[in-house]
Amino acid sequence: PDPNPNPDPDPNPNPNPNLTLTLTLTLTLTLTLTTNPDPNQGALEAVQLGALAQRLGTADGGGSGLDAVRDWGDMLSLGEQQRLAFARVLINRPTLAILDEATSALDLQNEAAMYRALATVPELTIVSVGHRPSLLQFHAKLLRLHGAEASPCFEVGTVDALTAAEVCELESA
Repeated sequence: PDPNPNPDPDPNPNPNPNLTLTLTLTLTLTLTLTTNPDPNQGALEAVQLGALAQRLGTADGGGSGLDAVRDWGDMLSLGEQQRLAFARVLINRPTLAILDEATSALDLQNEAAMYRALATVPELTIVSVGHRPSLLQFHAKLLRLHGAEASPCFEVGTVDALTAAEVCELESA
C-alpha cells in the first residue's frame, strides 16, 4: 500500500502559478460583486469609483457592469485600474498586501486616500514597493536593498529614524 495516497490528483496542473493567482483574484471579485453588492459598492466608493459599475454597464451597450468580460485596460485609465486593485483588497480583506508601484499613476491626495482606506482592513500588513518618498508616511519600517555585492545586502530600519539627508536621498532616487 502507498503510505502517501493522493486520492484527488490534479489532472491538469497549471504550470503558471501567477496566472492562477490572477484568475483567482478576478473570480473572487466577480463572485462577490454578484452575490453581495452592498459591501463591494462601499469598497468602490472608498476608492472613488462608486459610479464605475453603472458607467461600464452602459459604456458599449453590453450591460453587465463589472461582471462583463472586457479588456479592462481599454476601458479604465491606469489610475482607475490602480484604484480598482485597492478595492479588491478592501473586498477580499487579506492579511498581507504587497503593493508594487500601486499608486504610481495617482496624485498624492488619491494615494493618501487609498492608504487610508487600507487602514480600515483589520490585521492587514502592507508591503509597498515604490520610488515615491510620500509612501513613507504610511509605513513604520523601511527595507533597503543594496545589491548582492554589498555586505550586508539589505538593512531594516524604522521610518522615524530616517535623517533629513536620507529622506532627500530617497526623493532624488
